[in-house]
Amino acid sequence: MVKFLTAILIAFLLLSGLMYAQGVTSGEMSGKVFDSDKKPLTKATISAVHIPSGTKYGAFTKSDGRFYILGMRVGGPYKVTASYVGYENKVFDNVNVNLGTTTNLDFYLDAKGVMSDAILVTAGADNIFNTERTGAATTVTSANIETLPTISRNYSDFTKLTPQSRSAFGGNSFAGQDNRYNNITVDGS
Repeated sequence: MVKFLTAILIAFLLLSGLMYAQGVTSGEMSGKVFDSDKKPLTKATISAVHIPSGTKYGAFTKSDGRFYILGMRVGGPYKVTASYVGYENKVFDNVNVNLGTTTNLDFYLDAKGVMSDAILVTAGADNIFNTERTGAATTVTSANIETLPTISRNYSDFTKLTPQSRSAFGGNSFAGQDNRYNNITVDGS
């Protein structure tokens, strides 16, 4: 009996290892992006395009210049591009991603001169926004009330005019909030 239970335990352990091995269906890519002085570039953009299918993956670098792209399609070739404002793009062609492994790429970007024209920013007051009001509001006029088809002449018939309203599906929920958090006034009261 002990030999039988031991054999079952060993078989279970072997099969669970095989089942786990079949769960990996993708690969990963990671690396770092540096400038020419070997300082990490934060928020550099990495884009990887799987050429045969056109599938695109993207990432930004962290404060240490490192990026990660998980769940990538296996195979290749990939065209991987690193870009950063004020630096020349660096491209790696014919990159392959292997099943269950991480492909490591490091980019060294050279600074480029950037010339821009002068930018003139102008601003003006807009009367649409009101500092006295917070949040969305809808005003239902007497013309709306007279022309809107209604069955019960209940105020919930008119809350349908508000884009955030879910009253068409029952209740008076607005923008996903519970109806107890809403302020509905009729004739100002």
